[in-house]
Amino acid sequence: MEKAFPNEKPAFLFDDIERSSHTAISADAYRGLKAEHDTLKKRLENAKSEYKKLRDEKDAIESERNSLKATVDKMGAPGERAETTYQNIIAALLDFIAGKLPGIEKHPSFTSEAKLIEAIASHYRGYSGLSQSNLSRKFPEAKRALQSQ
Repeated sequence: MEKAFPNEKPAFLFDDIERSSHTAISADAYRGLKAEHDTLKKRLENAKSEYKKLRDEKDAIESERNSLKATVDKMGAPGERAETTYQNIIAALLDFIAGKLPGIEKHPSFTSEAKLIEAIASHYRGYSGLSQSNLSRKFPEAKRALQSQ
């Protein structure tokens, strides 16, 4: 049977080693290959398990990141309409302090806009957005925004 049909070895006649081995492979060589195969199979299962753990951890971190991003977006910069409103308010206050409105006298404490910026920056030191450099950029932007309307 083995010589006539080398690839057909029924389980009731042949054991696992005889069925799985080729005529050119000895039983010892088969056992060595089988042991190596089993070791590699176990390593693969362990790698799959670790991959699943890492994937789950990555998904949890991404979920947390997305949640934090949504929170920051809600608290973030004002929308375009609100930004325009704030710029208009700033420009109107600057005109008021400079005495550029009818019936309003120039504020005596601030001989120039630079002095106003300096006073705000020194009085509100440590407050976000109230540095000299930022105020020097924002005041002209506000004036341009008001004039463009």
